[in-house]
Amino acid sequence: NATIEWVKGLDGPKGMAVMGNKLWVADITTMKMINLKKARVQKTIPVENSVFLNDVCAAGRFIYVSDSRSKKVHQIKGNKVTTFMEGLEGPNGLLCQPEGLYVLDNGKLLLRQHDGVLKTIATGMEGGTDGVERVNGRDFIISSWAGVIYYVTQEGKVTKLLDSREEKINTADIGYDDDTKTLYVPGFYKNTVTAYRLVL
Repeated sequence: NATIEWVKGLDGPKGMAVMGNKLWVADITTMKMINLKKARVQKTIPVENSVFLNDVCAAGRFIYVSDSRSKKVHQIKGNKVTTFMEGLEGPNGLLCQPEGLYVLDNGKLLLRQHDGVLKTIATGMEGGTDGVERVNGRDFIISSWAGVIYYVTQEGKVTKLLDSREEKINTADIGYDDDTKTLYVPGFYKNTVTAYRLVL
């Protein structure tokens, strides 16, 4: 028998990231830390002045969470929340990588390096950029909520792979399996998930 309800006590979960045996979930204006073994919320951390916490990623001892409405990215270490980036246009997708934190910000892919320098990797994508995944440890697959999937090189070249706007199929966050080169795309409001094989 399948377990339909796994964890209770969430209000509007969005992004998630695993750190050790804990699952961190963005839940509107709080971060919920879920104990994976016990399947329960172990800790709730309010994010002050947050409006719409969205994507989450983990790096080392740090958790990062975007707030698309307050236009900030927060950093969490232990129980302490600090503002890591602010003055953005509409941050959503986050990707923690050895060179720093990648942030999708309303049609742009940014890199906040460990030295604090902010670099623009790519621009010109449809606003509402949502999900970002690494390809071959170098390039990126990026989704836009409007219904567009892009391939973006580390040098910033943007190629449109899929455009489902005419069919009114929104593409939210995405998943990518680098071993099988398979991209998983949710068809929001259509109740579908489509798998695509990338030929690189």
